[in-house]
Amino acid sequence: FAVTLSPVLGFLDIYYMRYSYVADHFQYLPSLGPIVLAAAVAVLIWRRYGAGSKVPAYVLAAALPLTLFVLTWRQSGIYTSTDRVWSDTLQKTPDSCLAHNNLGGALYSEGRYSEAIEHYREALRLRRDFPETHYHWGLALAKLGRDKEAADYYREALRLRPDFQEAHNNLGTVLAALGRKKEALVHYREALRLRPGLPEVHNNL
Repeated sequence: FAVTLSPVLGFLDIYYMRYSYVADHFQYLPSLGPIVLAAAVAVLIWRRYGAGSKVPAYVLAAALPLTLFVLTWRQSGIYTSTDRVWSDTLQKTPDSCLAHNNLGGALYSEGRYSEAIEHYREALRLRRDFPETHYHWGLALAKLGRDKEAADYYREALRLRPDFQEAHNNLGTVLAALGRKKEALVHYREALRLRPGLPEVHNNL
């Protein structure tokens, strides 16, 4: 069990640790060993003390997978939509700035921009130096027609992460919409320097 679990015990960094240092699914594969051991022990106990009647064994054999089926069915319902996944995550870990950011992204993709902004606001309350949240907040503001405010959030994202190509491109777009086209050109060219050959940025330029 310990050996199979060792890659996620914290000795090595993995991407998921941006979300959490612990997770139920880390133990799924390692649990095979203890499950086999528990099943073997149960069989030995039953052979020793319960061999007189097979009915309780059959009832237990039917009840256990049925119970696990119901629990799995309930859990899998959480994964029917992205916003439901992140809402459930926040119920369990309300101080996760990344979960607030990702729930905001899910709401944004559904066109619920004002609701998305509320989660971006909470994400930044928890962690001010998160460039992705500043960027996503800027996207939502731009969708609401608040280009000047959006530009401020894109700039903050770039202050925290100067090589943020998407932020350069979108800052260029809102600056162009505000009539500040020379400034927009600077950001479009920087976006292409970071990632040459992007047709959308060439089109904007």
